[in-house]
Amino acid sequence: MEQEGLLAGSASPRTSLLARWSLGDWAVTAVLFVAGVWADHAAPFHRQIVPQEHDPAISYKHTPSDHARIPTPLLFKLAFWLPLSVLVAIMLLCPAGKSFSQANRMSQLNEAALGLCSSFASTLLVVSLIKNQVGRLRPDFLDRCKLEAGICTGLPAVIMEGRKSFPSGHTALSFAGLGFLTLYIGARLYHVHACCGELWKLPVVLAPWFAALCVGLSRIADYWHHWEDVLVGGLIGNLIAYIMYRQRYPLPSDDQGGLPYVLQVSTQKQRSSPPSNVQSSTLDVHEFRV
Repeated sequence: MEQEGLLAGSASPRTSLLARWSLGDWAVTAVLFVAGVWADHAAPFHRQIVPQEHDPAISYKHTPSDHARIPTPLLFKLAFWLPLSVLVAIMLLCPAGKSFSQANRMSQLNEAALGLCSSFASTLLVVSLIKNQVGRLRPDFLDRCKLEAGICTGLPAVIMEGRKSFPSGHTALSFAGLGFLTLYIGARLYHVHACCGELWKLPVVLAPWFAALCVGLSRIADYWHHWEDVLVGGLIGNLIAYIMYRQRYPLPSDDQGGLPYVLQVSTQKQRSSPPSNVQSSTLDVHEFRV
């Protein structure tokens, strides 16, 4: 029985590598991102324009994407690269747990980066699929369309983008990245007890979340989205960020909140495994009895 337990507890180096660095999850995340990019460039459902030809809700002036308050390049910096940079800084300066070894830091960074990337990729795919199925017209669609005799005469790419109002991709991706960062910082600060009180944690934790909210509100101000688009986009981004966070981390109130499950399991195995000399003596006794 003891030999069977030892054999069951052993794992090949390849299996340990896959589990420690979550290579399977990285592969799935890459597939989700590629699928999301494909769906983002796919043609949406074409709503009939004539019934809404004089609809004031889609008659606002068009703001080109490069003149928007948060253009797409800036969105990726705010929603992905900024959270990733903060996660890297946290791992380098103050990793979670009691072990500060290089391997421990890298494992924590791997799990945090994977959670962020999977949240971002999943949100991109979900939002793009919904956009294409609904095909809601943006508030500035008629200005994009330049309708003449019931036919759009504007630029095809601009018109196609005008059919992807619901839900807001900028809002969803912002909450997917910055919302994930909010959850992570909140879990890390939950167990920090400073002499200056506890209230300071609230603005620190909520700062990324409010930054994402400002991105969503800017889409309404630029007439790229209706308020319902921003609301649903925010719900989608927050929900996926929470799901992807909980897939890798426990609740912030947990005793090991902020420490990924992978490191918790490895720590428990190290504590439960007997010393090497005890294992060897057990095998020697077993062989003597046989």
